[in-house]
Amino acid sequence: MHHAHRTAASRLTATLALTATLLTGTSLAHATAATTAPGSHSATSPAQAPDHTVLKRADTLMSQTYQEFAESAQKQEAPFDWSTDSCSPPTPTAWAKAFHRACVMHDFGYRNYGSPGPKGLHPLDPTENRRLAIDNRFLQEMQRICDDQPGVLPDCRGAAQLMHRAVRLLGGPAFYGPVSGKEQESRQG
Repeated sequence: MHHAHRTAASRLTATLALTATLLTGTSLAHATAATTAPGSHSATSPAQAPDHTVLKRADTLMSQTYQEFAESAQKQEAPFDWSTDSCSPPTPTAWAKAFHRACVMHDFGYRNYGSPGPKGLHPLDPTENRRLAIDNRFLQEMQRICDDQPGVLPDCRGAAQLMHRAVRLLGGPAFYGPVSGKEQESRQG
């Protein structure tokens, strides 16, 4: 049975990677380059540097539990981008339902610290260290959901680990935004 779970998990990981590739148009090589070559992204210029008060407030929001964050999200505090697609496809429906609040928090992190969102806000900290911190908070909050809601999913912690692996492997383009051909060439060369 343990081998069957591992095989199913491997298939799910492969399915998630393939589906994400098809949905985003980003190949696995492009996604990997985006996650392993953060230095190729230009830093925020001093004229565009984020307000440190805003950065500090975003850090406070990201340090909240998923329950506290859900309350903060209802207020839609300015100047943040609160848009979300929750747990993006191809997340299995049961996982998306169970981890919804952690996904909303993760979206907040990517949309505010990463590349400029639809509101044109300046990224607060578009670095790989920040992306890792956001992804790790995502894992922590999914695990908190597993602990707070026993039985919410069979092998809840295993599902959380797979979700975390998926965002680590394929989340670079969502965090950094579209990669130009020139940037892609510099990463590969």
